[in-house]
Amino acid sequence: MKRWMSILLCAALMLSLCSLSAAAASGDAVDELVDGIVQWSLDRSGAADVQEWLDTGLSESAGVGAEWYVLALRELGYELDYSRYAAALQNYVEGNSVANASTRERIALGFIAAGYNSPFINATGHDAIGELGLMSYVYGLHLSNCGADCSLSGEEIVAAILELQLADGGWAISGERGDPDATAMTLQALAPHREQENVAEAVDAGLAYLAAAQLDNGATAPSDRRPPRVCAR
Repeated sequence: MKRWMSILLCAALMLSLCSLSAAAASGDAVDELVDGIVQWSLDRSGAADVQEWLDTGLSESAGVGAEWYVLALRELGYELDYSRYAAALQNYVEGNSVANASTRERIALGFIAAGYNSPFINATGHDAIGELGLMSYVYGLHLSNCGADCSLSGEEIVAAILELQLADGGWAISGERGDPDATAMTLQALAPHREQENVAEAVDAGLAYLAAAQLDNGATAPSDRRPPRVCAR
């Protein structure tokens, strides 16, 4: 399931997380890919349509993984009623202690995607950003981009992310070689800031890393088989 969620999110990569009302039209191939993944998910869940899937399977998984699907559906312009999912997510945070910083940020982004102004969002913006390395900065930048009240400014978070870029142009949770998933998610967060020269250079290097990592069949080569790439700063 994680693989399909990653693909669905990659289909939404061209969109800014908070530009929910300005979704750009994607290419036919991407549309077909997204439709296929959504239909596969519906078949797997037994739901008759996307709204039923959101109200049942995704709401039942609120707080424990459904957020990536909800974010992708909202990014891709699905006009749905997210209220049941938002209520389930609120019940989850009220009934569980969520200590992991990146998990808290993921849940906060789920609230934002659902259009629900939970106090959990701003609380997370103050206690989670940067607490768990790269991804806690990446998710934190998404929160800042979406207007959450955060302990760090957007510029400070961007600077921290740029400092974590590796020599091959990518980003990774650990190690000295880039990871495609971490790099793609980092580029998505940086996209609204690309008018800044240093960000544009870092994004270009990250895109070059992804291009070098991709095989002809669309998969990515193991990191130990990729040639090193000097990152332009």
